[in-house]
Amino acid sequence: MEVWDVLAYALLMQADYSACLAVLKPWSNHATRNFWVNHKIGDALRGLNQLNEAVGAYQLSLADGSNTPLTVRNLLQVLDALAPQRAVSQLDEWHSQGPLPSFVLEGAREAAVLVPSLDLAEALFLSGAANAPCRRRLLEAACYSFDLRTCARLLDASRLSADGLSTWELKLQAMLGIISD
Repeated sequence: MEVWDVLAYALLMQADYSACLAVLKPWSNHATRNFWVNHKIGDALRGLNQLNEAVGAYQLSLADGSNTPLTVRNLLQVLDALAPQRAVSQLDEWHSQGPLPSFVLEGAREAAVLVPSLDLAEALFLSGAANAPCRRRLLEAACYSFDLRTCARLLDASRLSADGLSTWELKLQAMLGIISD
């Protein structure tokens, strides 16, 4: 198993996604597999633009015990590529199961700054889980739209977040002349 896993990783890094799949598919349900097998299958499927199949592989990886933010990030990126609301729905489903494990939160935050849509960053912000990079995406979008009210609202809410305003947010606040109480 380990030899095939290493071979598949080498093929994946060379962007030979079809060969990677050929090597790993027989192991996807094997009793000795670890979560990386289905994670790599997801990566190969994603590379082949077989996004629905990639979703299933990443979900299997999580079911196999993946506790790496990378699996969560990749799953949410693929879901966002299919439809941004699907990524938000997945995040909502995880929230409904209780507090997000740190690896899920970290992966969701990473995805939120990498995907084209703002939906995931907005969902994290509304749940109080957006970190400074997520908030920055939202603030930049508001600035590009010349939406001072949204900037002020985001900055005010960010000030109350667990990590407070970042240096970048403080500078933006000063530049825009937004005064918070």
